[in-house]
Amino acid sequence: MNRNDILVAFCLVALPLTALTACSSSTEVDGLKVRDSDFQHYLCDDEKQFDVAYVSEENAVLKTSESQYRLVRIPSGSGAKYILDDHTSAVVNPVTLFTKGGDARLEVKGIIYKTCRIE
Repeated sequence: MNRNDILVAFCLVALPLTALTACSSSTEVDGLKVRDSDFQHYLCDDEKQFDVAYVSEENAVLKTSESQYRLVRIPSGSGAKYILDDHTSAVVNPVTLFTKGGDARLEVKGIIYKTCRIE
């Protein structure tokens, strides 16, 4: 294999991979980078909706139509509970997400998204 053959082979492999990387979009919230394909879509009563990406066992990223939030998981009796990752109180928090299986309930600054299910 001569030098030109190696260059052609490299281009045939590298260029498609570069194109795929450029096409995959992502979201970054407070230092957490998440691929858009990692988000789960929730549909709630009153046609409210939001998206959540569970980044790790401890962190999640929430997207609503108004904003994006970095969440941290805190102890919960049943299911999972996430709050805004800003070191505010776990008792009264401006953003609280409760999940259990495919169901969820979200509170964002006094607005309640209830009876939410993964779509």
